[in-house]
Amino acid sequence: MVRYHSYVEALQWLGTNVIEVRQFVRANSDAIAGAVISGTELTLTSPLGNIPGETVIVQLNEWIVCSQRHVSVMTPEAFAAQYELDT
Repeated sequence: MVRYHSYVEALQWLGTNVIEVRQFVRANSDAIAGAVISGTELTLTSPLGNIPGETVIVQLNEWIVCSQRHVSVMTPEAFAAQYELDT
């Protein structure tokens, strides 16, 4: 059996990697308009061209996954089961 891994941009929210989050938002500006940190929670907003006002909440240690202008959030276990690091 062949297991297919599609290419995605992903970042794990660690609560301290603010610079990486800023870089990730800039690199995926077609899917993410902005990010706001409140305590350990990260809130991502969609750009105006997408669904205005749509937000995605990311909890500590969860993964942000961008694929084809779509943003999703995954637990570390779900992320490890579906994707592998491209080295």
